[in-house]
Amino acid sequence: MADAAEIAVERPETVPTVTPARRFNTGSILGAAAVLCFVAMVIVTAITDKAFEWPVVAQYFFSDLVLLGLRMTLLLTVLSGAVAVLLGTVLLIGALTYLPALAMGPLVEYLQQH
Repeated sequence: MADAAEIAVERPETVPTVTPARRFNTGSILGAAAVLCFVAMVIVTAITDKAFEWPVVAQYFFSDLVLLGLRMTLLLTVLSGAVAVLLGTVLLIGALTYLPALAMGPLVEYLQQH
């Protein structure tokens, strides 16, 4: 059996072309550095500026109403995930089963078309 180098010499048209990975040029590096500097400046300003009044932000952020909304959001997220997993499992079992009582072939075909 011939190795790859012999095949490449015999049939050069079968050798795939290799394109090098994209290299970063000076402009993209300088642009990334400028964006990082801007983000750092915004963060430093947000932390050190007295106009932000962080104690007031903390007072409103940890109020009972906001925490209740956060709790409800997390609860609804978990419940919708659980419903999605259960519904997906039922549809999968219906699509793969051979039992007529569980088979949902027409429903699965409808869902695959839309």
